[in-house]
Amino acid sequence: MAAKFGGAPKCVVCDKSCYVNEQIVVDGQIYHNKGCFKCEKCKKNLSPSNYAGVAGKVYCKPHFKELFKLKGNYSEAFGELKPADAFAAARGGGGAAAAAGGDDAPA
Repeated sequence: MAAKFGGAPKCVVCDKSCYVNEQIVVDGQIYHNKGCFKCEKCKKNLSPSNYAGVAGKVYCKPHFKELFKLKGNYSEAFGELKPADAFAAARGGGGAAAAAGGDDAPA
């Protein structure tokens, strides 16, 4: 997002001005190329060739693979709703437990 009077766009991490010679644009987001473009998990500096991004967060490739392997899908691994719960919420239901009859209401 550019400032009102022709100023530089802001870094998404530190919210400071980010001039062309010090910025990196990844997935439409602007970062300072030194210090702000880091892995969410290990804080290692990243480059366009060694990162993986999902849901607005960036990870080094080893941690991206690790998080994906732990849960087996993008949603659970990166803190989003499980696909079944997201589907149920979109339809107005109460999630996978309610769909399976696992609610706590007395019969």
